[in-house]
Amino acid sequence: MHVLSVINDAAWMQGADVMSAVPVDTVSDSAKDVLEEGLQRLARQGINAFGHFAIGDPLDRIPFFAHDLKIDLIVVGHRRTRGLARWWGGKADGQLLDKVACSVLVAMGPEAG
Repeated sequence: MHVLSVINDAAWMQGADVMSAVPVDTVSDSAKDVLEEGLQRLARQGINAFGHFAIGDPLDRIPFFAHDLKIDLIVVGHRRTRGLARWWGGKADGQLLDKVACSVLVAMGPEAG
C-alpha cells in the first residue's frame, strides 16, 4: 500500500495574501506529520504502507504517482462543498478520472460549512 499526501500549491502560486502569511515549511511539516501518523496507524493494524509526499496540483501529482508506482486502486477523500467554498475550490475533481488508468474509489465526508 502507498499513501500519498499532496499539498496543493495553487494558493501560493496565485499569491493569495492569506497563504503567503503561512510559511510553506509550516504547512509541509504539518502535512508530513499527518502522513506519518497515518502510516503508524496502518502499521498498528498490520498493514505495511509506504508514504509519499508531494507539493503541486493534486490532479497532476496523483496520476504521476499512480503511473510511476503502477497503482491498481486510488482512494481519495471528498468533502461536499457549497457556495463560496465550491467556487474557491477551483477545478472539478472529476478530471482525475480522465488522467488515470486504474480504478478510483471516492470516500465521501460530511458537507463542509
